Amino acid sequence: CDKPLSQRTSPLSTQVFQFLPTTETVLQDFTVWGLSNDSDPVRLGSFSFLLTTPLQTFPVNNPKRTTFDKVRIEILSNWGSPEYTCIYRIRVHGEPMPGSTLPSSEASSQG
Repeated sequence: CDKPLSQRTSPLSTQVFQFLPTTETVLQDFTVWGLSNDSDPVRLGSFSFLLTTPLQTFPVNNPKRTTFDKVRIEILSNWGSPEYTCIYRIRVHGEPMPGSTLPSSEASSQG
């Protein structure tokens, strides 16, 4: 899914929180992409969520401090379910660019 950000942001890390009662449906491998209206998607990293702890943080590869309007999380695998993958919460932490608030129509559609 593509998630609009409230400001153009230079991502620094991705944080994933999962409930782990049934491990088969938990996210395992995923890729984070930065999206901007004026350029091609930028791969910020591919990561593996381990079943060791429910909260894990993954540093992204963004050496140029490129800013993005949206991020895309591409789910590559889970821990065994052939039917679906459960995701509780994914956060992208970064540095907002000053004066880069998106128009209110875009920010309000983030729901």
